[in-house]
Amino acid sequence: MKDIRVIVVETADDAERKRVEYVLEKWRRNASRLRGIVIRFEGSPEAFLKELSQKLTTGSVKVFKAFEEEVEVEREKRTAHFVIERGREEAEKLLSFLLAKMDASLREMRRFDDFSESEYGLYTRKGGVVIRITLRSGEKEGKEQTDVHVHVEGASEAPADVLKSLEKDLSFFGARCKE
Repeated sequence: MKDIRVIVVETADDAERKRVEYVLEKWRRNASRLRGIVIRFEGSPEAFLKELSQKLTTGSVKVFKAFEEEVEVEREKRTAHFVIERGREEAEKLLSFLLAKMDASLREMRRFDDFSESEYGLYTRKGGVVIRITLRSGEKEGKEQTDVHVHVEGASEAPADVLKSLEKDLSFFGARCKE
């Protein structure tokens, strides 16, 4: 008996579906789309199969017994700290601009008295990433400054590439990396 897996992929949008199709095409020796209709049935299917067979003139019905298999895909995590010599609102606008330039989309933002948190989603050629940013306002030597904590999580080399690009862009605007 062959070791066969039925993999159900639920995509968020058309672009994500196309990326899945690209991977499927790359793996066409081992993976293929199923023809026909895939049905998830809970319980004993005998009555259902009897009624189904009465509605079909030709075609075959194959029944597989399946169980959900937990699959952990290891994700790469990267973190960096920066200091921006601007107030928190200006730092938020700058980071929002830089992330929009990368084509990241804002998923969530929360603002509090002295800090804010935001989460962005981004797809790169090396995979999708989630970017979480925490901004904390402060003052040093009478000047406003914002501490920026960036956490990037995603597949393969994507987090390192995204962080490197963000660091380069931030340094252009005078931000410095904090140890």
